[in-house]
Amino acid sequence: MGTQEWILLALVLVVPLLIAVVVTLWTLEQAIKRNKKNRGGKTVRRAAEPVVEPDSPTAAISTSSSADRSTPETPR
Repeated sequence: MGTQEWILLALVLVVPLLIAVVVTLWTLEQAIKRNKKNRGGKTVRRAAEPVVEPDSPTAAISTSSSADRSTPETPR
């Protein structure tokens, strides 16, 4: 490979990496600037937890799955 190919290969690898680093640093800077009072009382939840409003009728329904049951269901 000649010098031109090495330069082009370096550009193809370095330019996207540089863009990713700049965007990541900018995102982290914005997250640090964000004040706690601006978060509006949002709570962090796990992705596996269902979103249930406390006043909704589905709040009283049990969220147990069939994997939690001790006896397997038989098809009818």
